[in-house]
Amino acid sequence: MQDQPGELAVLHVDDNPQFVGLSETLLESESEQLRVETATNPETVLREIDTWEYDCVVSDYDMPEMDGIAFLEAVRSEYPDLPVIVFTGKGSEEVAAEALSAGATDYIQKRGETSQFTVLANRIENAVEQYRARQEAERADRRRQRTLERITDGFVEFDEELVITNLNEQAESLLGVTREEMVGTQYDEFVSGNQSDSFDAYRAVLDSQESKTIVQKGDINPGRWYKERIFPAEGDDGIFVYFRDITERKEQKRVLKEKTHQLEAVLDNVQSAIWMRDNESRFRLMNQNYREMFGIEDETEVAEKTPEDLFDDELAEQFRAYDREALAAEESLEFKENIETDDGTRTFLTRLTP
Repeated sequence: MQDQPGELAVLHVDDNPQFVGLSETLLESESEQLRVETATNPETVLREIDTWEYDCVVSDYDMPEMDGIAFLEAVRSEYPDLPVIVFTGKGSEEVAAEALSAGATDYIQKRGETSQFTVLANRIENAVEQYRARQEAERADRRRQRTLERITDGFVEFDEELVITNLNEQAESLLGVTREEMVGTQYDEFVSGNQSDSFDAYRAVLDSQESKTIVQKGDINPGRWYKERIFPAEGDDGIFVYFRDITERKEQKRVLKEKTHQLEAVLDNVQSAIWMRDNESRFRLMNQNYREMFGIEDETEVAEKTPEDLFDDELAEQFRAYDREALAAEESLEFKENIETDDGTRTFLTRLTP
């Protein structure tokens, strides 16, 4: 049976053909949603179990070919979460306990009045509603997890107590841990005895509900550097952390800075004012003569600074215009220019080499 949108497909198995016939009629009269299919031999319907499209199964307990518990276990082996309601005239606490411990969704004892089908219809609808809600939640979780596995950043999710609730494979790889050892553990257990800037930042985001980005050495892998972006989850119930390993980038910057300092030391002995800017006119370096000429203090870090960061708008635009001209020409340019310095207006012979 394939249910139509809004319908609930129900299989009722009972060895009494008159009873299941009555059940079909009364259940469908109780609810327009229910579409009931009946069977009197559980072994027969189990032969086609892999083709089932039912939303709920109702089963008797005491049947000659196969008792309800054996039938229930067979259904559970194929459909672990499908609602199965044991509906039987053999009522006792022992039978109810046995059915529920075997995985029955619900247990209802047969009565002599037709009102029992009102109860059964209601139990079926409730069971299916909960089943479908769980299925949708599981599908949403799977979609979310697939999305997380596709991103290149590591991802870790924490609850409001900073207990790890989820992480992706990239996080496992970057941190050298497994999902099994991380999920369910509070983060500071991994850094016991050590000061954790990450943990402090996570707590700050939880408290402020404002995102935060930090760069620091890893708590779990102290030899690595990570850039972490921390976001509060909706409802004040946790945080999300996206992170990437930037160790190589940090090392490249360190080496570049060291080489830049070495080059600047050489250039400081040159009488001319020398500087270097990239294609976006961001400064890479400048020698001491250049600093002194424009009153830029020795402790001022100029790497990545733009002309606007260091000079007034008019002079900054003048520098940018010369840079654009040199880049467009793709060759060295030499020209005279008048520039206001700390010593007044001075005329320079400037050579720009792209």
